[in-house]
Amino acid sequence: MTLMRQRPRAGVDYGEAAECLFGETGASVMAQLEGGPRQVAEIASACGAEPQDLLEKIAPLIKAGVLRSEGGALRVDRARLDEVLESDAARFDGVTDGLTKMDGYLN
Repeated sequence: MTLMRQRPRAGVDYGEAAECLFGETGASVMAQLEGGPRQVAEIASACGAEPQDLLEKIAPLIKAGVLRSEGGALRVDRARLDEVLESDAARFDGVTDGLTKMDGYLN
């Protein structure tokens, strides 16, 4: 069986999604979802936030499709999570290459 890679979503800022993913709230939500889907109200309570405020804070992850809402519960879409992480790694590689070139010019 061949796994088909999902197409990147048009208009999605994977950099913003990665920033949210590694931010305090995003990381906390992802940790809570490790065991599977959970109710938004439960996650919000654990984060010390109101459900609507939590949803606003993690909006970049929802827009990127990393988090999906189903019946008041959130779940992680692992394929989309992989896309965000790969995108972030590619940007990091580009920055590293640029810094290496600059270092070469300075030395």
